[in-house]
Amino acid sequence: MEKLVIKGLKLWGYHGIEEKEKKEGQEFIFDIELIGDFPKEDSLEKTIDYLEVIKEVERINKGSCLLIETLARKIKDNLSSKFGQEVNVYVKKIPKINYSLEYVSAEIYNPLNAIKITKK
Repeated sequence: MEKLVIKGLKLWGYHGIEEKEKKEGQEFIFDIELIGDFPKEDSLEKTIDYLEVIKEVERINKGSCLLIETLARKIKDNLSSKFGQEVNVYVKKIPKINYSLEYVSAEIYNPLNAIKITKK
């Protein structure tokens, strides 16, 4: 297995529950991992173009979500579907709250062949 990693992609977004987050926006930091078997040929046409991945993340980030977990899941589902790879998505933000903290993050990881357990 191999991994394509995009780390520290910074984009401005309008996600959150607080009105200030929705109106003013804030920086979000994305780490994306695509996991799979990549071709051995040295050819962009036969592999995943990381610029296409970045553009997809940017497109999804232009929408609005209340929760960063929802944003991370949308990105994971879209990238998994588009590129046919297992995907890890990490979304970080520094919330506009009256507490001192480094960041809040959400991680979504769901391999393509994961067993899903449902409660009846």
